[in-house]
Amino acid sequence: MTYEPAPSVPTDWKSATEVAYVTNQYSTLPRLNTVVINIENGNKSIIPLEMAAEGSFNASGDTYYFVRPTFHNNVTKRYEGGTARQLWKYTSGQAEAVKLTQDYKGEDHHPIHHNGRVYFLSSRDGIQNVWSMNENGLDLKQHTKQPSYDVRELAVQGTNLVYRSGADLYVHDLASAQEKKLAVSLTSDFEQMREYWIDNPANYISTSSISNDGEKVALTARGRVFVFPANQGRSLRLSQKDGVRYRDAVFFS
Repeated sequence: MTYEPAPSVPTDWKSATEVAYVTNQYSTLPRLNTVVINIENGNKSIIPLEMAAEGSFNASGDTYYFVRPTFHNNVTKRYEGGTARQLWKYTSGQAEAVKLTQDYKGEDHHPIHHNGRVYFLSSRDGIQNVWSMNENGLDLKQHTKQPSYDVRELAVQGTNLVYRSGADLYVHDLASAQEKKLAVSLTSDFEQMREYWIDNPANYISTSSISNDGEKVALTARGRVFVFPANQGRSLRLSQKDGVRYRDAVFFS
């Protein structure tokens, strides 16, 4: 759909036939613009904003909620510097965009417009959680209250808010404020856990040690210890405990 040299990151649907994406392809500075492309004929138009990323349209598609400055590649938590991302909105036909983030020096970002409110990520309580405001930047509400791990992504459908915190997914009901952690079960062949034969086991030997009488040799390979006779005789695997890797086996006397 896009063939530009610079990366194209989709951000939202403007309509059933138009999708918006973020790129720096058309910027003369290292800043991001939002481009709208018609998926039927390929026609493109740049939203007339110097910087605009991580955006979301309202239901009618005439107002775009976005962040500026665009992401600064600074991963410092609780960042409050001069390039902190904050929320803005732009309505088609208006001369200027309107800043929605008020009285806060930190970052508000990844807005999602849904049913007349703008949901976004913010560290206002010290941990990055999901907040929302009305379309004019007022009536601020905190929806999630994760105490330890930042909320990293969110999605809204109906009354369900789904988000990730740490390595877990949660579903938060916006109507009742009840939430639960999702139990995720992955189906896999677990091929990496199957038993398989090594064609050249000698290639995996990490250390060797010859006994003082020269009758035996201890080999360490792939975390296991084996003792082999110099001539005929029985070979032994000394490391019988699974889940433990052994290293550098030597004969002591």
